[in-house]
Amino acid sequence: MFNIKDYLEIIIPTYNRKKDLENALKQFLSPDSPVRSCLITILDNASNDDTETFVTQLISTHPNIQYKRHKINIGMGANICAAMALASKPYYWLVGDDDSYDFTHWNLVEKYLQQDPDCLIVTNFIVKDYSAPALINHLGLLSAGIYKTANITPEIIQNAYANIVNMFPHFALITHLINEHKKFIVMPNAITIWGTNNPDPQGKAYIRGCNNESKICPRLKYMWLSPAWYNILQMLKDSKLKSKLINEGYKYSDPPTDTTSRKCIKEFCKTNSLLFNNYYAMMLFLHLISKINYGYSFM
Repeated sequence: MFNIKDYLEIIIPTYNRKKDLENALKQFLSPDSPVRSCLITILDNASNDDTETFVTQLISTHPNIQYKRHKINIGMGANICAAMALASKPYYWLVGDDDSYDFTHWNLVEKYLQQDPDCLIVTNFIVKDYSAPALINHLGLLSAGIYKTANITPEIIQNAYANIVNMFPHFALITHLINEHKKFIVMPNAITIWGTNNPDPQGKAYIRGCNNESKICPRLKYMWLSPAWYNILQMLKDSKLKSKLINEGYKYSDPPTDTTSRKCIKEFCKTNSLLFNNYYAMMLFLHLISKINYGYSFM
């Protein structure tokens, strides 16, 4: 008989957000929550607020919670990689400590998990588009997918660590699943509710906890979502899909107003040279600002 607690582990990376973590755990552990008995692993990046005290007290009444705390802050990206490597159940759900959840249609999650998907997409969508590029783009949200743990290999973990600087380390697994034509299922009803407020308006999430920003590697310090996204696409084998994803990213980008000017191109290339001196990513930017329109239908 299928029992979700035997199949699913929820992993929550966190750092200095005790109130957000408390709100997330309140949702997961509520009496009517379908995942209240699942293994919940909290991976604390050496928080110096009251996170440790809060979780320790919670464990006394909820033995299905395990708490792992780093001795030192290893960075947001590395904490995500560590979370992926820790997954122990057949499926893992790596969730943000500040997301919201709607379990109304959880019965469908259990139904679909029994169909053995490699990824079950469970988020809502800011852009109502169910094409493959849009769905892949939305997997950038940490809580958007439930993944089969068996696909986590040493190569995936090493690739995830290598892509910390690209801000989407978990995409090492996603691009692998796409390249290998693995099985994706899309929930018709959202479980993870993706908010529209930006919790990181200055783009500093990936260096939170560092005492001296001037000592941060430039590739990490100066990275922002657009170049990070286009660099991570290098891992995709399908060049046509890669091009479509370039265009998809434009919906979420905030490029300079004058996208036709030489100044715009110069600034994009200058920034990219500072980060990577990467010809491939530079060409992606040139495609982006030319606003090439690609069509694509979901597989």
